[in-house]
Amino acid sequence: MFRKVAVFAVTMMIAGTLFAEGQKPSQPTVRNMMAESNDPGGLQGEYRPSPLDRLNTNGANYVYTGRLPDKFKVIGLTDEQTAKIEALCKEARDTMQEMGKQVRETYKQTRDPKVYQEYGTKVQELAKQYDDKIMDALTDEQKAALKKIDELIKEQQDKSNEIYQEAHKKVAELKKQYDEKLGGLLTPEQKKILDDMMNPKPVPQVQGGEGKPVGDVVAF
Repeated sequence: MFRKVAVFAVTMMIAGTLFAEGQKPSQPTVRNMMAESNDPGGLQGEYRPSPLDRLNTNGANYVYTGRLPDKFKVIGLTDEQTAKIEALCKEARDTMQEMGKQVRETYKQTRDPKVYQEYGTKVQELAKQYDDKIMDALTDEQKAALKKIDELIKEQQDKSNEIYQEAHKKVAELKKQYDEKLGGLLTPEQKKILDDMMNPKPVPQVQGGEGKPVGDVVAF
């Protein structure tokens, strides 16, 4: 879990910095990240997250959101435990946000990408510290229940990945078969045209104002 939190946090930090500077971030958006995590097979519109999916994704990045993860809501927390863990989640979020401000300032001054790598490591360490604090607030029975939920989540993910990988292989084989059928319909000249379409060359630089180049325009 620690690595997922770190990757999520660094992605959001980089995207936030670029957005503030008027640049378009190349990293995936939060909405896309959540959609992909719930829809790894690309079946959006047909796929509906299961209860186990919700327990896995909703609030999992509490270090970033400051919210109590949903899976803690189904293990029988007392009101006192809930209040304590919610306070820890918010404290973790506030600590990470302060770290983020420092990182952004450092990056603006240095423009060194390693700043974000170091930030990811620190977030990972922060997540582990607060995970330990949260686990200390649970009873042995609650820890056991949480462990069983996590085991189910991992088992579902592993089996789902196997199915999706096999499906992708079959789709790739199917595409290859139909590409070969298409090739049988085309002349060598037409195949060359199609090959050029599939592998476009970069368009030469165009001149901007006052004769200054504005950069390569790549066909896609």
